[in-house]
Amino acid sequence: MPDAAALHQLSLAAVVLRLRTAHDSLFIDVWDSALAPPTLGNPSDLDESGRGLALVAAMAKAWDWYPCYSPWRGKVIWAAVTIPSALVSAMPPPTTEQPLPKRAPSEQTPRGEFPNDLILLRRVRDALGGLAI
Repeated sequence: MPDAAALHQLSLAAVVLRLRTAHDSLFIDVWDSALAPPTLGNPSDLDESGRGLALVAAMAKAWDWYPCYSPWRGKVIWAAVTIPSALVSAMPPPTTEQPLPKRAPSEQTPRGEFPNDLILLRRVRDALGGLAI
């Protein structure tokens, strides 16, 4: 499997899809190399494109996007979809093979609140961008 930098060099259109679950939500992340932000259009009945983001907005309980930088130049559009409770109870428990590291609570940030710290967010983004996923 090529890494992110190799994918970006291809002349083919490439997308990366990631599915994650958390509680009663399915998170769908879609990366593409286009730098332009997504726009929610208003296509006419005869248009052959422009409905994708409208479908996402109609079906998801939340969605948004964020730009990506080196080596994952482009953008990620994400959406959260509610998982029906019958499916939630049938889902296997999450694996504990490689748990994510936990951040120690800070006295400055009350539990459940997140600081709007752009410098910290950029550092996290840059660190994650260097990982081969």
